[in-house]
Formats: sequence, structure tokens, C-alpha cells
Amino acid sequence: MQIAQWFRLPWRCRRLGGSGLKVLEETTISLSHPNNPEKKFPHTLLVTADTGYDLVLGQDFLKLKDPVVQYHYRKDRLVVADLPVFHCWYDDRRKPMRVAPLRQIKVTKRSRALLRVDIDGGGEEETVILHQNFPRAHPGLAVPDQIVTVRAGVATIEVLNVSQQDFWLGTESLLTFAKPASRVASVTAVTAVTANVTTSTPPQNLPLPPSLPKVDLSHIPPEVRGKYESLLREHSDLWSRSRFDIGEVRIPTGDAPPIRWNQDRVPYHQRDHVKKEIEAMEEGGVIRKSSSPWAAPVILVKKPDGTTHFCLDFRKLNQATKRDLFPLPRIQETLDRLTGAQVFSVLDYTSGFFQLKMHEADAEKTAFVTLFGLYEFTRMPFGLVNAPSIFQRVMMLLLTGLTRDIALVYIDDIIVFSCSHIEHLRDLREVLGLVRQANLKLKLEKAQIALREVEYLGHSVSFKGIRPSRKNVKKVLEWESSKDRKELRSFLYLCSYYRHFVAGFARLMHPLHELLKPADKEGRPLPFQWGEEAEAIFTELKRRLTTPLILAFPDMSRPFTVKPDACKVSVEGLLT
Repeated sequence: MQIAQWFRLPWRCRRLGGSGLKVLEETTISLSHPNNPEKKFPHTLLVTADTGYDLVLGQDFLKLKDPVVQYHYRKDRLVVADLPVFHCWYDDRRKPMRVAPLRQIKVTKRSRALLRVDIDGGGEEETVILHQNFPRAHPGLAVPDQIVTVRAGVATIEVLNVSQQDFWLGTESLLTFAKPASRVASVTAVTAVTANVTTSTPPQNLPLPPSLPKVDLSHIPPEVRGKYESLLREHSDLWSRSRFDIGEVRIPTGDAPPIRWNQDRVPYHQRDHVKKEIEAMEEGGVIRKSSSPWAAPVILVKKPDGTTHFCLDFRKLNQATKRDLFPLPRIQETLDRLTGAQVFSVLDYTSGFFQLKMHEADAEKTAFVTLFGLYEFTRMPFGLVNAPSIFQRVMMLLLTGLTRDIALVYIDDIIVFSCSHIEHLRDLREVLGLVRQANLKLKLEKAQIALREVEYLGHSVSFKGIRPSRKNVKKVLEWESSKDRKELRSFLYLCSYYRHFVAGFARLMHPLHELLKPADKEGRPLPFQWGEEAEAIFTELKRRLTTPLILAFPDMSRPFTVKPDACKVSVEGLLT
């Protein structure tokens, strides 16, 4: 570091924590990397009283050089244009401060609350950073990332209770830890230069690396397409390369004794399929050999395309399991929250439930028996009665770290929505950062990135509104006339999912519902008769579902009008 010249200036500044910092001088120096001292560039710095650090590079340097901190390497890396790579370390000279309620307080279920807390070691007046935390003693309680001001060791923080029960927090309840906001990351040079990184901004006109799954970005305007490609490359560690590239899950069964089924016979021609499925899950670390007293049977379910699906019958285990009633979001309310968005991305987790680890004490309860031996799950399997609620809670806790309403989740499907591509790049980066912190994996080939219209929860969503999914509409068109009550019931279930797109749906469907009745009022059996009236209704319903109106998003700032209608067989209403 070479000093060019000194200038005496009456500078006065403040630290991040708010305390004063007197600037003594201004000077221009030459900066260089220890591994390449010959290459120098000038930069103007301020000389202050002792801060405890030899050199702090400020906003002017960041704007000039646009450095990039890459968090997903084994050690964080700082990439600066025209310089070798720096590795980062963090100043831990001061221990984290314990955060606990100032007095006993109740946090009601499914609510946010502001708490007065005691921050152990907090100064008379300083700013601290609270890191996101989920206290183990209170499952369902979350403390989001936040910056607060501490006065005389006391601060006000925000907490979130997403569970179905109220929590009483005492003065000994550990909520999270705090660190002074004035703490800064220091940088130390590496001993070896990384030759392949020479610029702070990755090239924006290159395709995704061949090691990543393919995703179509051709629909994105050329002026921003490169930025999306760079964003996906930057988060390349999130995209799973294989099927099982992936809080611990408990199964509360109380005092119930182990439940064991005998091995069911497997048809000879399906044994290879069972063996391959077991080998794949064992190789992926999803299952392991077991000596459990529990055992569930394997069920092979034939898919419509003729292939076989490997399933487990956990019905008896589910009967003994204490229910987790964490609610799933209402799909219509979820879709209504997309009002005003113009750009959408949909992200899908790889083998969603397998991303959550089983608690060691409960892994044995997931054991299943096959002709190849007894195995148990190390990851949460499909078929557990509490699996959807557990996964939904984890995903909602994950999104509590968002500072704005930019993403929604329904079990393992996340939708990110924004008003423009510029905002969407920022929002997508924030969501992917939270996914990385949670150590979860996404399936890039199933992702829908930066589209004006996406498929989400069985609907096509665009800035105009929502309509039935094209894939499900195709199913309706290909459906043949029902031969029995079972087929008719399946068809009515599919159509009922889109009943709000068909005016007079209940009245139109009444004759078909009558065909589902197995007996008359006197109890006499009724034969299933598919006649001309049923065929005409069947055809009309398919026509209406395949040419639906687009339902606009509601504007909650304006009043609504309800237009009801009723007859002997139905009651309905139109909300405008």
C-alpha cells in the first residue's frame, strides 16, 4: 500500500451502530493483491481514529469494482474485477448475545407478535442483527432475520407463530442470538490464485453449463435473459443432478406397540422393479437396512401409462400416529394473492418429502418388509399421515425470511411473482438464497422461470387472471362416457375442482349427481343408466370447461357485490 498524498479535511462520520467516528485525513493509496503485488490501482481512503481494523473498503469501492461474494463454496469467496480471488473470514471476537423475553408473554396461534426482549450483553444504545431461528422448545415458532436497536439491554423484536397452538414464553425461553451490526466481514488473501476467475460479473451471453439440467429461457426478452442465466449459474448448487440429491421428522405414536405386517407376495415379473427401486433409494441415502420391530407392506400400483409405482401401506402406523393438524393453504386464497403480478416463476422441490430427515428415534417406525429384506427410511417417506402438514410448516417457516410478499408455497410448489423482470431477478435471488440456507434441492428441469403465464396448482396463471390448467382441460376432452358410478364420480371430482369457472354448475350437474345414488328413498337398488340426457350434460360440461372465461384477480381495495340465485336443486352466487 503506497501513500500518494495527504489532504486535511474536516470529515465526521457515523458507524453502522450509530456512534460517532472522527475522520482525520484523506489520502490516495495504491491497492494490490498479495499474490500479484505488481498490479496496482489507486483508490481514495479516509484515515480515522483506531477502529480495530487496518482497512475497511466502503461504498465507493463497492460501486467502483462491483465485487461478488460467492457463498456456496466451502469457504466464502470475494471476487473483485482484475484481482485474484479472496477468501472471507468473519470477526468473532465478541460472542453472540442471548435473546429472551423480558417477561412471561403469550403468543397466540397463527399470528405475528412484537415482544420486548432482554439481549444479554447489549450496550446502552447499539444496533444488533438477529438471525433467523426456530426455537426447538416451541415447534412452529419462528424468529425472522431483523435489525433492532438495543437500549439498556432491551429491544423489541418480531416473532411468528405458525402452529395451531398458543405458546407461553418465559424469561428463560431462548429465542435466538444477536450480533452487533457494527461487526464487519474481514478479508484475507488466499495463498494460491484461482486463475479461472478474473471478473466480478459472469458472462451474460453463455448457455447454462452442461452439468446443469436444461431449462428453456428462450421466452425471456434478450436484454434480461443473460441475467437470468447468470442467476441460475450462481445458484448451481441448488439444482439436483439425480433423483435423491437432497428439521428432523418425528412420528408421535405414544405408547402404541410396534405394528408389523407379514411380507406380501410380489408377482415374479415385478420383482426386478422392486429390487431396482430399493437399490436406487439405498444408494441415494433415503433408506437403509433395518432390524426394526415395525414393518409395513409394499404395494405396487399400476399407473395409467402401464408402468408400476412403488408404494408403502402405512395405514396402521397412521392410525396410531397423533395427528398434526397444521393447515394447508386454501388454493383459491393462494391464487388471489397474485393480484398485480406480471412475471412468474414456479419452483419444484426434488422428491419433496425426501428432503426432510427422519429423527433417529422414529426412523424404525418407517420400516417396510420386502422379499429382499427389511429396510427403514432415513428421510420422510410418502404415505405418512402428517407428511403434508410437516412439509407445509417447514416451507412456510422458510419463507418467513422474506422481507416482502413475493412468494407463496403450497407443500412442495413455490411461486415467485413480481411486477417486472428487474424486480423478478431480485425476488428470485432472495428466494433462492433462502432455499440455499435451508440446504434444500430444486428440480431445474421442472422449473418455470420468468414467464408471463405459468401452470400452478392446476391452473394457468397470468397477469390477466386464472383459468383451468391446459393439461387438465386435455384430460376432460379425452374423457369417455362413464360406464359405471366409479368412473362418473372420478369425472365429477375433476370437474368440481373448476366449478367456479362454470356458471350454474350445480344446476347443470344435478342429473349426473342423481346417477350416483345406489338406491331410491325406499331403499330399492337403482341401476346405473347412462342415457341421452346424461350424455348431453356430459358434452355441454366438457364444452364449457374447454372454453372458460378467465377469472380476473380480485381487487381487495374495492367493494364486492353478491348476486345470489337458487332453485329446487341448487343455490349459487356470483361475486362481482
